[in-house]
Amino acid sequence: MSFSNRINLFLATGFGIGFAPQMPGTFGSVWGIVLVGLAYGLQIPSSVAIGINLVLLVVGIPICSRGEKILKQPDPGAVVWDELAAVPILFWIFYLFPTTTSPYWIALLGFGWFRLFDILKPFPIKWFERLGGGTGIMADDIIAALYATAAFYLSCWSLGLISV
Repeated sequence: MSFSNRINLFLATGFGIGFAPQMPGTFGSVWGIVLVGLAYGLQIPSSVAIGINLVLLVVGIPICSRGEKILKQPDPGAVVWDELAAVPILFWIFYLFPTTTSPYWIALLGFGWFRLFDILKPFPIKWFERLGGGTGIMADDIIAALYATAAFYLSCWSLGLISV
């Protein structure tokens, strides 16, 4: 395998975590939470954090597409860049509606909502997966993140974790 393919596979598999024998998507989603935690801990301005997240989403299309080709199977479970890049979308709302609640509980709640929608894939999430290649791999997780964001926001609001 060429050096560039090794680098791409390393990225596509979330730095190798996608090769976990069980639940690679869940472990890939944890990387997304880690990214959010880093942005929060380093007090990165919201515009910068969202910009970085958008870059991760856009570069995810060729990374996932090439990862799929290297592994020679459609939407391989080992490719988890899509989860890693999509999870931070849920936390954009906290730049608009800050919370004083422990960020660990917030992260756990958001993580749970994302995994639920990513696994169940309610309409039209499954349809986006059919786009194929890196576009389909990324799109279904982005839509799952948007669904999860709505549920997450409503949960946080109803629990009094944020106010509008």
